[in-house]
Amino acid sequence: MGNAKKPLLNMKKIFIGFISLVILSLFSCDKEEYPERPISELEIWNCYSQSVWDNNKINNELIGKWQWVYSINYWNPDKGWNTENENTMIEFFNDSTLNLIVNNEIINTAKWTIAIKDVQLYGLVLDVSISQLYGRIIICEDILEFNNSYIDGSDNYFIKIK
Repeated sequence: MGNAKKPLLNMKKIFIGFISLVILSLFSCDKEEYPERPISELEIWNCYSQSVWDNNKINNELIGKWQWVYSINYWNPDKGWNTENENTMIEFFNDSTLNLIVNNEIINTAKWTIAIKDVQLYGLVLDVSISQLYGRIIICEDILEFNNSYIDGSDNYFIKIK
């Protein structure tokens, strides 16, 4: 009878060891962290709507350096986060040029102007294609959104850094 308990005891130890290993592996997984939207869609629209915007005001607000912080793709909202732009900056200059900077290296330059994009909303007209800058310009303090989801594109958010 003593020998009959031994295999049962060994199976119990193996089972407990297996369960412990599964639990340990679940807690030690390296989960990819996604950036968070800096402001809700409703908040940025409400904030933007509190000001009167024109070409000159938008132009003046854009001048400076902006750090990419978030993108969302409305074709796949649960997996729409974009981390490939995490080291991307846009620098707008008074002479209507801009630099696209990735990993502190200028990878593209463009000439830009402001134009009506959709009814009373403005967007950029560029002499080269820069996908992060597609869409309507929505500004709230130091947050800039290029809102392109209204035509099933991605929305890109930037924070002004200087």
